[in-house]
Amino acid sequence: MAALCAHGRELTGHPSPGEALHLWLRAVAVHATAMRGLVAVEMAGAGPALAACHAQIEATGAALLARTRHAGTTRIADLLTLANAIGWAAEQSPGDPGLVDRLLALVITGE
Repeated sequence: MAALCAHGRELTGHPSPGEALHLWLRAVAVHATAMRGLVAVEMAGAGPALAACHAQIEATGAALLARTRHAGTTRIADLLTLANAIGWAAEQSPGDPGLVDRLLALVITGE
């Protein structure tokens, strides 16, 4: 989780705020896929240890979202739920390495 948040902080200097958020949400989804089952626990509202980690991730995402044109109209919690759901879907389909990118593109661009 620390590496994921550090990556997000690095992306706050990216010249394209939208692309930075996209890259970070992809990293969140890939991280969720690697956690194998922990995503379902986190999404169900797990205990205090996961809550502290989630708060750090949410703060990192909020900083990235604040730089985009969607600031004020989009909730970071909703984007994290989508990224975690994409991670879960990819976890269920290990034979489809492009699934994370396709689903994330669908969420972000509608295509």
